[in-house]
Amino acid sequence: MDGQRYLRFVRWMRPSLPIVATLAASWSVGSLGCSTSRSSSTLAPDARLSSDAHPSCVQTGCVEVLYERGKFGPQRGIQVDETSVYWQEVLSNDAGWTTGVQIFAAPKEGGGVVRALGEWTDYQAAALLVDDSNVYWLNQGSLTRSKKDGSERTTLTIPGFDTLDPGPILDAGDAILIGSHACHDFALVPKNGSTPRRWPVSSHQATGGTTGIEIDGTSFYCANGNYISVLDSLTGQVSELVSYAGSAGPLRKVGDSLYWIDSDNLDLRGPALVMLAPGSAPQAVGPAYGGTGHLLFDSTKEGLYWMTGIDWRDCDVVSFDVHSRATTFLARNQSRNGDTAQDADYVYWSANSAIMRVHK
Repeated sequence: MDGQRYLRFVRWMRPSLPIVATLAASWSVGSLGCSTSRSSSTLAPDARLSSDAHPSCVQTGCVEVLYERGKFGPQRGIQVDETSVYWQEVLSNDAGWTTGVQIFAAPKEGGGVVRALGEWTDYQAAALLVDDSNVYWLNQGSLTRSKKDGSERTTLTIPGFDTLDPGPILDAGDAILIGSHACHDFALVPKNGSTPRRWPVSSHQATGGTTGIEIDGTSFYCANGNYISVLDSLTGQVSELVSYAGSAGPLRKVGDSLYWIDSDNLDLRGPALVMLAPGSAPQAVGPAYGGTGHLLFDSTKEGLYWMTGIDWRDCDVVSFDVHSRATTFLARNQSRNGDTAQDADYVYWSANSAIMRVHK
């Protein structure tokens, strides 16, 4: 298929800059294991298959394999709503050759019918969203919108797509926000098909790594490498919020503070969770244990969640309490090949050849 790019991950060297961040005094780490040990999958030795006797895992740290998939399997984006889990997948035949790409959906309790919604194009980002009625993804230079049963599929125009270099996407209420890799631009595409908008954000040279975007009202944040910028979408004004010797990526606004994963923090000499509070410098508040593609926040549990690495094993699901600053491993030594998502009770992820989840 034209425009398809598979499994191309590029690592860049970043320039050295003077450090401005300060190190948190201390943090604590815990671990919660799964109490079930039955498994039909070699991907997660401590996981249970969703077809095992129900009820599903209800204790913190219990891992489930919801759907076992093909050789290349789920990649990039994953989303959940009240009833279903949605994911992007690369298809293959028995010989291991790639045969196509599809968006799939299935009951999020596992064991249900898997339905195909449409083809997608790989732009090196987890570009999949769901809202109350529709599913959205990037395909062949446009934003595709479809009903959750795959019907009423249509395309929405993305302004200047050829020069956008699209990266992560976020739900902005009545529109979809698209950030370019390295934070060069933002595009805002209304869900009703009305006129889209586009703003320049950063002119810094791309440093590679994960680009993170966040929305706080009319303010759009973008993080990549040594910089975090914020766009006022009402005025078009851009401010450089952070310039430091780190490698900022996935980020989340929690109250007045901004959190992000720094994949190369100089204070910790490795990946760290960093916080920027009003009037303060960036501060490492705990280790991140590895790079990640998405930082989740559960406002009820007041916790941040992420999953480290992209690998057949050795990937961990991590939680961080924003009040106590305690870090907990929800699941360890897992497989990960795509993004993460959450609902009130579980963290979901795209594993190598499976869709999986762990109880919070």
